[in-house]
Order: sequence, then C-alpha cells, then structure tokens
Amino acid sequence: GAFPSLPVSFNFMSTDTLKEKPVKFSIRQKLFLAFGATGLLIGLVGGIAQVCYHSLRMVAKHPDLRPVALYRRGDPDNVKVQNIPVQQTGLLSRFRSPRYDIVHALCHRLPSVRSEKVIYTTHDVWSLYPNTYQPAPFQKKLEARMRNDIFRSDLIIADSEWTRRKLHELNLVAPDK
Repeated sequence: GAFPSLPVSFNFMSTDTLKEKPVKFSIRQKLFLAFGATGLLIGLVGGIAQVCYHSLRMVAKHPDLRPVALYRRGDPDNVKVQNIPVQQTGLLSRFRSPRYDIVHALCHRLPSVRSEKVIYTTHDVWSLYPNTYQPAPFQKKLEARMRNDIFRSDLIIADSEWTRRKLHELNLVAPDK
C-alpha cells in the first residue's frame, strides 16, 4: 500500500487462560481527505465541474481514503457519488471543522478548513492577469485569492504545460516544481 501502517500495541484477556497477553499488530488508518467541490455543486456543466465529479468518483473507489466533498454554495444533490459525504463550509469552518489529513482545492479555491497538507489544482491562470472577461475589481480579488492559495499549498497541480509555464513566469511556483 501507498500509506504507512501505524503500529499499535494492545493487551487483551485470553479466554483460555485469563492472563494478559500483549499482542502487536498494525492498523491501516484511512487518510481523511477534503475536496473543494463548489464548482460541481454550482452546476454540472463545464470543465471544472467535470474534473470535480470524476476526481470524487475515483477517490470513492479507494479503500484507504475517507473523502468529504466541501462546498460554499450550490446544490449538494449534484454530488451523485456513492460514499462521498457532502458538507457545507462557512466563515467558522476553519475553527469548527475536523482536521483533515489533506485538503485538495479542485476548483480554484481552497476550502476554509484545517489540514496537514494542501493540494491546489489550477486549470488556467487567466485570472492572474488583467483581462477583458472579468470586471477589474473582481479580477483583482480573484488574483489575490489565487496567489494566496497557491503560496499556502504544499503541492500544485497544473493540468496543462501552458499553465505550469505561466505559474513559473509569474514566480508563483519554483522552477523545479
């Protein structure tokens, strides 16, 4: 397996001798994963929604993972993936939610929760530049949030070579990553 086993010692009473006998064995602890899936809950159509859906489907099949789909707004019924609980996040989620092993932003926004490691997937970087597709105040707000999320991340996934190059050009990611 890809995940380490945790050695745990237990003492138990034998039914035959009623004496304590130490027993050592390993437990595989499931990784507790949170996926930012707001893009899917807002709508089923679109590339980012499809990335969210298919990522959750693949994770749900893995027996060593305990995934949760997090969203800020949208329709929780859009997550039609068996064994994936859906949880809404809000202003106090960072303080009230459980601590996840890994949080993975699938749609350009890190969920506001506590985690040991952070993964950020970016599909494009056009919001990091002034552009004609977004009003200037919205673009500046999104740019600041994306930069902050990228800097906070332990791992960044760029889904194209062009996006990876642009992240390097903007000095958001070290060239060796």
